[in-house]
Amino acid sequence: MELMAPHRSHLAALIYRLLDDASEVPDVLQEVYLSAYRGLAGYRGEAAFGTWVHRIAFNACLRYRSRRPEVAEPAGAREPTVTDHTDGTAARLDLAVALAGLPLDQRALVLLVDRRGLSYQSAAEALDLPLGTVSSRLATARAKLRRALSPADAAGEA
Repeated sequence: MELMAPHRSHLAALIYRLLDDASEVPDVLQEVYLSAYRGLAGYRGEAAFGTWVHRIAFNACLRYRSRRPEVAEPAGAREPTVTDHTDGTAARLDLAVALAGLPLDQRALVLLVDRRGLSYQSAAEALDLPLGTVSSRLATARAKLRRALSPADAAGEA
């Protein structure tokens, strides 16, 4: 489907970050494609096509997570086993672990707004949330990420 081509890499990245399971990305992405194809006749154009498709992807991730067995901790929250990383790689791992520790709705907002560059309004439409809720959840998520990534917290300083 040509309409989906420009969104494929962003959708795959969103799905990966929301599920923390690279092996499931192709299956969930396929589900998103099928859902979008089936729902295309009902697409009214009230939101941008990309926003509409991101909502489909978020819903697909919610369905997938509800079907899989509960895991004690998200896969990304485990400590990396390799310890000799460059500073950049370690920072990316720290960010991945911090993102994985966020609730799914907060993680989705950070990914859509801060990573993908969607406006608060577009993120609200994509996740079917009121604009004020997007703002407050995003602020909460950013604060949690700052605390998780703060060197002072890691060193036990105040």
